[in-house]
Amino acid sequence: MTDPSRTPTTPIVVVKFGSSVLRSDADLPAVVHAIYGHLRRGRRVLAVVSALGDTTDRLLAQARALGASNDHAVAALLATGEAQSVALLALALARAGLPAHFADARAIGLRTRGAVLDAEPIRVDVAFLRRCLAERPVLVVPGFVGVDADDRATLLGRGGSDLSAVFLAVALAARAGVLCKDVDGVYDRDPAVASGARRFAFASHVDALAHGGRLVQSKAIDAARAAGIELRVAGLHGDGGTRIGAGASVFAVASPPRPPLRVGLIGLGHVGAGVHARLSGLAAQFTLVGAAVRDCKKARAPSLLTLDLTDDGATLAPRCDVLVDVSGDVEHVAPVLATALARGVHVVSANKALLARHLPALRGAARHGHARLLFSAAVGGAVPMLALVARVRALGIARVDAILNTTTNFVLAEMARGRGLTAALEGARAAGFAEPDATRDLDGRDAADKLVLLADAAFGVALPTDAVARVDVRDLDPARARVSASAQRELRVVASLTHDANGVVPSLAWRELNAGDPLFGTPSDHNRIVVFTEDGGVHVAHGGGGGCWPTTEAIVGDLLALWREGNREVQPSLTVDADVATPSEVSA
Repeated sequence: MTDPSRTPTTPIVVVKFGSSVLRSDADLPAVVHAIYGHLRRGRRVLAVVSALGDTTDRLLAQARALGASNDHAVAALLATGEAQSVALLALALARAGLPAHFADARAIGLRTRGAVLDAEPIRVDVAFLRRCLAERPVLVVPGFVGVDADDRATLLGRGGSDLSAVFLAVALAARAGVLCKDVDGVYDRDPAVASGARRFAFASHVDALAHGGRLVQSKAIDAARAAGIELRVAGLHGDGGTRIGAGASVFAVASPPRPPLRVGLIGLGHVGAGVHARLSGLAAQFTLVGAAVRDCKKARAPSLLTLDLTDDGATLAPRCDVLVDVSGDVEHVAPVLATALARGVHVVSANKALLARHLPALRGAARHGHARLLFSAAVGGAVPMLALVARVRALGIARVDAILNTTTNFVLAEMARGRGLTAALEGARAAGFAEPDATRDLDGRDAADKLVLLADAAFGVALPTDAVARVDVRDLDPARARVSASAQRELRVVASLTHDANGVVPSLAWRELNAGDPLFGTPSDHNRIVVFTEDGGVHVAHGGGGGCWPTTEAIVGDLLALWREGNREVQPSLTVDADVATPSEVSA
């Protein structure tokens, strides 16, 4: 994830996830996807969350059954619901490889005044918020809980998490806040019961108050108007959307709903099963039509038994809008992907070995078929390395340094603690980072493939994989890693790209990192990239780089980007674009 402490200008987005989209634990992955979508676009995320589903109502019923005579006790009880959702979301983010802080109302210093159960926020510790977001790209906080002058819990009233989001956006000098709802915007009447309901693309404060009803807390709209910032109300994944601000209201141009994208999987190992699980929770966006596997008769998890299987990817492609390649196969899959792209089928791939060898040909096929080829997961897992390089390329990239292989990083960290190679590798397998055959990780070929893809993104050059100088971790004397650790240094395999008059020079080499190096301190289960630009900027991103769920997150991120492209609105007088417009960001 982007490290704002070393990135010159990193925008912040304040996003509220209420109980209508956090109905239960099962909704946590979808919220993680929404947060990851912002991270891919180079933003830090302050996530404001409500309690899951009807938790607040159930807790309130318990309080009333006991008399509810002490408002501070009621507030403390209801605060436990939001504390639970904050912790659960932090855990879900960690599983996906997305580094996050979480904090309660006392930690962020959200002070209130007025009625205990309908308080007004007056102050927050902005320095603490920025410090957390400087260390990690996500901070998760509770929605409608604050503390009074006596440090006792207070509540911001029904729907108060909307107000919290606005208040925090104002405190961070953001221009707006995003409120994620279970509908795609504000309508002139309830679309669930009234035919012909029209969605506002832009709603004046007056219309938002008149038609927002229970969708948006009126105090939040009033606070946004007083502060002069815009709100954006949208579905969880940025579909539709209504901007609320000063000016005349404009209705969205009506368009027929698009069917879900039909997705086919090539490969059904751990990552393929992870993608299957995540797409099962995104039925409105995707339909999984089947999977191509080597052995259709292989025993599989019960959740996969209803999936239509074939051993021929070429027969799967014509039934799909998108093929997702998580196979690791090069020889047999490359022609399948090329043919699919040439026929207009999009491809999302995590297959770095295939891409490193066939990227120019696949791009040519995609141009011929007017299809998209996306491969965020191929480099860095959940770390949006390719997206970062693409964003800063216009500044002129002077050098790229990175830790690109999670297995190697984990093994070297364990060897520094005194474990031998065999034990360290078994630990990596147990943690889900290393394959049974980890040869490509240990000898540097995996990282070399990723470096080829980074060279393409950073400098627009097509390097052959054998042009990358490599080292083999199996040749390392374990004592060397221990000696480095005793000297407060870290021995790592660092991937680098430099360029001179003779062109781009790639390498994988041993480097002893000290505390002043931006790569120092990379967690053993993470990857990290540092991009040095010609203007003196140092741009850093880190996060989970290997394993099922970080890789799955990147794949789903590409799929959601494709889905948003197909559902993007074009308005004659304003832009409503979840991928391009950043209505709630501020440069740090």
